[in-house]
Amino acid sequence: MSAGTGVAERADVGDVPDTLYYLYGVTHAGTKLPDVDGVGAMRPRLVESDGLALLAGDVPPGITVATRENLLAHGHLLDAVAQRSTVLPMRFGMLVEDLDAVSADMLTARRDEYLAQLDELDGAVQFSLRATYDEDVVLAEILAEDDEIRQLNEATRGAPEEAMRAERVRLGELVVTAFGAKRPADAEAVLDRARSVARAVVARASGAPAAVVDAALLVDRERADELEEQLERLARELAPRIRLRLVGPQAPYDFVAD
Repeated sequence: MSAGTGVAERADVGDVPDTLYYLYGVTHAGTKLPDVDGVGAMRPRLVESDGLALLAGDVPPGITVATRENLLAHGHLLDAVAQRSTVLPMRFGMLVEDLDAVSADMLTARRDEYLAQLDELDGAVQFSLRATYDEDVVLAEILAEDDEIRQLNEATRGAPEEAMRAERVRLGELVVTAFGAKRPADAEAVLDRARSVARAVVARASGAPAAVVDAALLVDRERADELEEQLERLARELAPRIRLRLVGPQAPYDFVAD
């Protein structure tokens, strides 16, 4: 989500002045906040305007905002809010100098947009799903299926590192291609099961050779258990070729318009 006028996008900041405030996202006015600290171990609060609220917090004097600890605190707070309420998360590191003025400006200028997004995401949370190959298992499949790969593998096995360089390069290219040929059908099998429960699915790009699926799932809170059950069943069906990892519930990071 991009912020409104007056917001300083400063995820790379070091020491900050005493007068800055941290922004987490936008939610409905009256949202009950969880008992969770945010960036700088400070408790967040709502700055409300006409039915909307900016989720914000003080920045302690002299702290370094751009740390791993604060990045985790940012996500943990938003995920905790999302378990009970709808929230439109902002990127890590959004700082402002005049919290009241920025809140009034943002929530007035983009009121209809924020309300529409909150309505669209109402009742839902995000889960992150990753499916990866067990490379040894799938490589054994490939060796059994492809004569050229099997022969090159046997020819180069145990040879000195500098020997048969061209053959090793060719073997690597063929193996990568073979993994790539298997991926679409395997990915579709995983995504089909996810789509049977999720409202929406966003596939993310991944360059890792063993990656099958990296996706964000938008799921009704009341169907979260159903999603987990479906994917646990699928994980048993796909083992040992493919491993599944599900993380969530989370705030709907991948489903908020920029």
